[in-house]
Order: sequence, then structure tokens, then C-alpha cells
Amino acid sequence: MSKYLIQDTTLTALADAVRAKTGSTNEMSLEEIISSIDEISGGDTGIEDAMVTGTLTAYTNGRVTSIGNHAFAHCYNLTTISFPVCTNIGNSAFYQCVGLTTISLPVCTTIGDGAFSFCTNLTSVNLPACTEINDRVFYSCTNLTSINLPACTAIPGYAFSNCINLTSINLPACTAIHYGAFENCKNLTSVNLPVCTTIDSSAFF
Repeated sequence: MSKYLIQDTTLTALADAVRAKTGSTNEMSLEEIISSIDEISGGDTGIEDAMVTGTLTAYTNGRVTSIGNHAFAHCYNLTTISFPVCTNIGNSAFYQCVGLTTISLPVCTTIGDGAFSFCTNLTSVNLPACTEINDRVFYSCTNLTSINLPACTAIPGYAFSNCINLTSINLPACTAIHYGAFENCKNLTSVNLPVCTTIDSSAFF
């Protein structure tokens, strides 16, 4: 078996997948794996189809500062992630990770379009440093019950649309709620928006 500058066996398999997609024969460090994932296009031919989605169940990394587009998309058995120094999450990075229940992103400031869309077992969101989320970031997270985004200044279109079990929202710094942001959140009972000045049409439809 080829040796890589990583120790976790699932990361070794991930390195094999990246090499298969890029045609590389070189040994890879973890940073090179992450960089390669960011460069591989998404969709049906993206890295998510080459990853060992059936075996990756948990992922913790204390060095990665940015996660590329589609990096962990369709990792159906992934249940927990922890990225203590990561500041940026790319578009659809964890799209349809249906087993994901827990996320730890204590210093993350920016989350891309659809990053956690269809993570149907995610129950709570606590992103203490996040200032920017993008469209459909938690779209159809149907088991999500609470949100804590104390630094976020705006909620974009359809960000939490179809989160049918969402009951409470805490957005103390948010000044704008955009179109359809909480559409079909039929069980929402508590909303804290002390400084919000703009709520678009259909925001809470």
C-alpha cells in the first residue's frame, strides 16, 4: 500500500481517491489533499463520487483553515465534524451529509451556498464567530431545532427554508432577513431579532 503523510486510514483512502481523480502518483500531505479537493469540480463527476463515503463517520482536524466546494458532499455516514481553526466553508461542502448530527466550527466566519443543505439529522447550529452565511446554507435540515448565530449580520434567501422542526432563532446582530429565509418553518415559536431593520417579503412564509 502506498504511504501518505497522514495517519488516519480513512484519510489514506481519501488520498487514494484524490490521486485517482487527478492522475497523480505522488505522496500527499493533508494540505495537498484539501487543496486538490478544492480544485476538483463538483456534480456527478466530483470528488464526492470518488470518496469512501461508506466508511467516513467522523472527521476532526486542527490544522485546516478552509474547506473547499463539495469537499465532503454525500458522505452519508459522516456523523460528527470538528474543525477548530477553520474560518471558511465552501459551497455545498457538506451537502446531503444525511447522518451529520454535530458540527464544531468555533472560529468559522463564512459559510458558502448550500454548505449544509439536506443534512437531515443535524439538530442544532452554534456558530459563535460566523458573520456571513449564504443562500440555502441549511436548506431542508428537517431535524434542526435551534440556531445560535450571535455575530451573523444577515440571513440570505432560503437559508433555513423547509427546516420544519426549527423552534427557536437567536440572531442578536442580524439587521436583515431576506426572501424566503425561514419559509415553511412551521414550528417556529421563538424569534430574537433585537436590531433587525429589514425583513423581506416571504421571509417567514
